[in-house]
Amino acid sequence: MKKFFLILALVIFSTGMIGQTVNSVEPVTDCHKKDEHKNVFPNPFTDKLTIKYDQTYGEIEITATIRHLFTNELVYEGVFKNESTLQTGDWKKGFYVIFLKHYRGTEKIKVYKE
Repeated sequence: MKKFFLILALVIFSTGMIGQTVNSVEPVTDCHKKDEHKNVFPNPFTDKLTIKYDQTYGEIEITATIRHLFTNELVYEGVFKNESTLQTGDWKKGFYVIFLKHYRGTEKIKVYKE
């Protein structure tokens, strides 16, 4: 129980919530809502992987970096606009991390190659 209050105190001090009233607490799962404007498919993938943003915000430039999760091997780095389909037939099986950088910041997505 002491650990719980210590963690709570650290959160309050680090977020600057001293003197503020907390009316409600949302579950952690609600904090990670899916971005309806982005689609990475299929997951898991075999021969190709598509990264796609819809045109809601117009044409956007995306810088993508993809690395194998365990070996940290760089398998792709490039810039595209709104959509790109990558040929992945020669990639090793396993998990990959995709870093997508665009005007809204950087996103990290995990995918699996069968």
